[in-house]
Amino acid sequence: PLLTMKDTLEILDDAYKGYIQGKILNVPYTRLSVPTAKEGHLWHMFELRAAVPELGVSGIRLASGVTDHTGGTQRRVPMPDAMRIDQIQLFDIQTAEPLAILAGEHIQLLRVGANSALGVKYLAREDSETLGIIGSGRQAETQLEAIALVRPLKRVLLYSRSAENREQFAEQARSRYSFPVEAVDSAEALIEQSDIITAATSAMSPTFDGSLVR
Repeated sequence: PLLTMKDTLEILDDAYKGYIQGKILNVPYTRLSVPTAKEGHLWHMFELRAAVPELGVSGIRLASGVTDHTGGTQRRVPMPDAMRIDQIQLFDIQTAEPLAILAGEHIQLLRVGANSALGVKYLAREDSETLGIIGSGRQAETQLEAIALVRPLKRVLLYSRSAENREQFAEQARSRYSFPVEAVDSAEALIEQSDIITAATSAMSPTFDGSLVR
């Protein structure tokens, strides 16, 4: 791949430091949400913008989609690829020339996973060995990949509401990593045994009781 998780970790680490130093300009994330004709469904337009003067580039990520909010959770409504927009546009800030149009979804997955890993890198204990993941989707995959790069994991526990999904995730992860990956039956069991906890879900309400964290 042209962009690996290791690359993403290094780039984001530098980007946050550059932002603190005033070398990177960032516009707060914006989202426009409008109810659709179907009850509980919302159409969203997401927009993220930034500029890196030292590199002479500016970028915008633009994404559109529909989410289903019935039942207290937020789920993305499947759409044909031809109807989905998730792209990153890059511009030369000296000439205003468009430099690239990139598919945004894969980069977004890398970015979110790397963000979680940077939190672990700077905040988790150095001797943390057991990672607990709540969620079994694509975000869980990239968060596991990224966190494994910043801590010497010896065990991973996974919980999601679907027993089938969590067992499938654990089986696939075991074929990729040298450490054991185990599906557990509850968030409480995961929290009790984990040194690091990451929530990789789109839930609209808390995924676990924070008072349980030791």
